[in-house]
Amino acid sequence: MTGRIRNKPSIAISGPRKKHRDASLIMVACEGEKTEAEYFSFSCFQNSRVKLFLIPSKDGKSSPVHVFSNLKTEASKYDLKAGDQLWIAADTDRWPFDTQMKILLNRRIKSIPVQLAISNPCFELFLYLHFAPMPASPVENARTMEKMLRSLLGSYSKSNLAEHLYSPHIIHAVEESEKTVHGKNSLPENPGTDAGKLVREILRKCPVRER
Repeated sequence: MTGRIRNKPSIAISGPRKKHRDASLIMVACEGEKTEAEYFSFSCFQNSRVKLFLIPSKDGKSSPVHVFSNLKTEASKYDLKAGDQLWIAADTDRWPFDTQMKILLNRRIKSIPVQLAISNPCFELFLYLHFAPMPASPVENARTMEKMLRSLLGSYSKSNLAEHLYSPHIIHAVEESEKTVHGKNSLPENPGTDAGKLVREILRKCPVRER
């Protein structure tokens, strides 16, 4: 795989309270420490119409409880407005629904609903959909999903995503993700991902074109 894209626009992890803000805010708390932040730092997602803030997990504290707490802490630093959005990006491969994932459902912060971009089994499924259709059968776990992605690209690193490989196929990935089937608990069945819902919201505010 080609090396990492240099000089990517940075994504703020936190910031001071602002009284005046013309752009919409999309704040995303992630289970992962690297991959999601790498992906959403692509230059194609940067636009003056939307402020995109990523809150990666730190020090291995990536359970749904910690991810929600991180989001709540950072959201408290901003004057949230109508049109701002709060998201959680998480995987299902490590967290049982009844004891972990369930806590994320129907949450609100300052009256704004927290939306979920859940991937089953992991975020790498959404990356895979940039280059291939939705798998026809369940994917055993995150390690298997990474092997599938690696077989397409030749190599894969969680902390070294090459923007030029992914950006031409973003819309394809979103459309494939819409094939996701949801269970009674409203979470994606395996294989499935709602990461495309988050990406579509970003694209709605700052459209990109496949090249």
